Amino acid sequence: ERGGRMRITLADLAAALGAVRPSVLREVSVDVPRVRWRDIGGQRRTKQLLREAVEWPLTHAAAFARMGVRPPRGVLLYGPPGCAKTMMAKAVATEGRMNFVAVRGPELFSMWVGESERAVREVFRKAVLVMEKAGREALKQAGLEASDIDHVIPHQANIRIIEASMKRLGIPMDKAIHNLHCTGNTSSASIPLAMVNGIDEGRIHERDLVLMVGFGAGMTSAAAVVRWSVEP
Repeated sequence: ERGGRMRITLADLAAALGAVRPSVLREVSVDVPRVRWRDIGGQRRTKQLLREAVEWPLTHAAAFARMGVRPPRGVLLYGPPGCAKTMMAKAVATEGRMNFVAVRGPELFSMWVGESERAVREVFRKAVLVMEKAGREALKQAGLEASDIDHVIPHQANIRIIEASMKRLGIPMDKAIHNLHCTGNTSSASIPLAMVNGIDEGRIHERDLVLMVGFGAGMTSAAAVVRWSVEP
């Protein structure tokens, strides 16, 4: 506190992250792993491949975008029980500073008719839920209504998630800018890449209001409203 006014620093926010649970996660059970690469013996080549495919695109997103490198859309780990597949997934989340949501096969696949579909729908429902909440919170803080937005740049995860999120936000789908057809899901780089596509295609103009909303591993989410402008 200085001069009778409270001052919040980045260090204060970083300290709060360890004690405060984001409100958008109230309906989602999240595991924050504490597994490091050094905790996993052997598997040197597999660990390096995972770091390059998953961790680096998150920790060096700007470099990937600058060099035009397209990260993989996903990684499939397979092998017999006990070969550290889950441990390595948790290590990726820890080293990349991500939350971790474990979706096990038996949770999605069932012998009962319709149960597998229901489980998959639940995963999509949670993704749409956090996207909507983050978007509405950003609009509220900006003092805007959904009708004020010129464009929405959502996380480029899945076209069904984008369509459902736009519908729940009450914003027409033609205002969404997505590039799934050419880049797919590029994780944290997906929103800035889609924005560049929107600018190059002449869709985003000076003074346009753009809502950017996305979610990450563990169903964490964030959103922001910006007014696009170009400095002379």
